Amino acid sequence: MKFFQLSHSLQLNHPNFYKHYQGANEQGSTLQTLYLNLAGETSVLTNAIFNMPQAQRAHYKMHFYQASQLVLPAAFPIRLGEHVEAFTLKEREEWSGTLSHTLMAQLDALKQRPLQGRPYRIALVNGFGHNLGDTLLGCRALAVFIGLLKTQLSEFTLDILVSYFVPAAIRDWLAAFPEVDQMVTLSPTLVEFCDYDGYLDVSDVFATDWLETMPTVDAFLLAMGINPDSVMAEQKRNRITLKATSSAQIDAWLSVYRSQESKLCYLAHSASVPLRSMPTDFVRKLVDRLLGQCPQMTLIADLDFAYQHPRLIPVADHLPTVDDLAALIDKVDMVICVDSLVLHLSDALSCPTLCISATLSPDRLQTYYPHAQVCLIKEASKLPAWQKGKVSESAWQEMQPLYLQAWLETDLAIVDDFIGQNSESADV
Repeated sequence: MKFFQLSHSLQLNHPNFYKHYQGANEQGSTLQTLYLNLAGETSVLTNAIFNMPQAQRAHYKMHFYQASQLVLPAAFPIRLGEHVEAFTLKEREEWSGTLSHTLMAQLDALKQRPLQGRPYRIALVNGFGHNLGDTLLGCRALAVFIGLLKTQLSEFTLDILVSYFVPAAIRDWLAAFPEVDQMVTLSPTLVEFCDYDGYLDVSDVFATDWLETMPTVDAFLLAMGINPDSVMAEQKRNRITLKATSSAQIDAWLSVYRSQESKLCYLAHSASVPLRSMPTDFVRKLVDRLLGQCPQMTLIADLDFAYQHPRLIPVADHLPTVDDLAALIDKVDMVICVDSLVLHLSDALSCPTLCISATLSPDRLQTYYPHAQVCLIKEASKLPAWQKGKVSESAWQEMQPLYLQAWLETDLAIVDDFIGQNSESADV
C-alpha cells in the first residue's frame, strides 16, 4: 500500500469532479497531506502538473511512501489478509482449515477495536487492478471473503476504494455487492483512511509469481488469507448480471441472421496485449477454415482486414460496452477466443468456448470452467513468455517472430474437434 504527497497544493478540475489536494507547503498536520494511492489518479495529477506553465511546474514534486515507511497513527485500520511479500507457498501447506493463522489473528485484533454501537467499517483498496478479467475473477474471491466476514463479525459495511479512472465496468461489478456502502473513487487522506477499522489490499499479488503458478481466483483467495482448497469449485465460477437494454439491442441485431439452420459463433481474436492475441495471418486462416468447413455456421468477428462472406457478420459498433459484449456471448451458440475477458464472460454465461492460449497453461485457465476447452499454440511451453500474461514492448518485439511462427504452425484440427464435440447442441 502506498501513499503520495504533493510538495504544493493542487486543484484538479475534471469535467466530472473537482478536488483540492493539500500540499506539504500548507500549514497543518502532515497526515492531511498524505493521500492513499488509488491506481490511475496519480497519472492524472502528473499530467495536470506537466501541462502547467514551466515556471509553475518547476515547484511541484510528488513523493510516494510505502505504509511501512510512515509513522502511522494508532487508529490506522488493521490489514486483513496475507502479507504477500513475506508469504511463502510452503506456509499454505501448513493450513489446517479455511483461514490462515495470519487472518485469524487479524480478525481477533479487529474485534477488539471500540465500535461505539456502529458496524465495523472495512475497505477494499484498489479492487483487483484495472484489468476487467482480473476484476471479474476477483469478485468471486471477494464473495467468499464477504461470506467469511459474515461468520466472524456481528455487523459490517464495505467500502470500495477504486480510482475514478478505472473502466466503468470495474466499478459497476464491485458496487453490485449488497454489502457495499460507498464507492470511494478519489484518494482519501491518511486521516480519512483511519476512519476504517480494517482493510483488504491484494494488489501485491501482481508483484509475485503466484499468477504464474495457480488460477487467478486462487491467488486472490490466498492473498485474502483463505485456503483456496477449502472453497468449492462452483463458488469460483464467474457471475455477471445481464443488462436488459443490452440484451434487447443485441437480440434485435442478431435476429436478422439467426435461423433454425444457422448457428452463431463469436470469434474474439484480440486480447489486451499482442502477446495473447491471434496474429492476422492466423485469423485469416482460421476464418477460412470455419466458413469453409462449417456451412451452417454464421461467424461474428471484428476483423482488422477486409474479408467478404455472406456468413460473416462484422461487429462494427455493436459492442461499445462490456454489457453489450456479455449480451452477445449470451446469444451465440459458441465462442472461439484467446485468453481475454471473453473467456471469463463465457464461463459466467455457460457458453461452450474454445480458448487458444499462447502463454498460459490450460490448468490455469479452465480449472473451474466446465464449459471451456483450452488448447495451446504449437510448443507454447518452449516459447520465451510461457506462463506470463504480458511482457515489455521491447521484449515483445524480440519474441514476436517466434510467436507468429508458432501460431501459423498450430494444427487447426483443434477447432474441428471443438466444433465436433459441440455438434449435438450446435447442429453444425
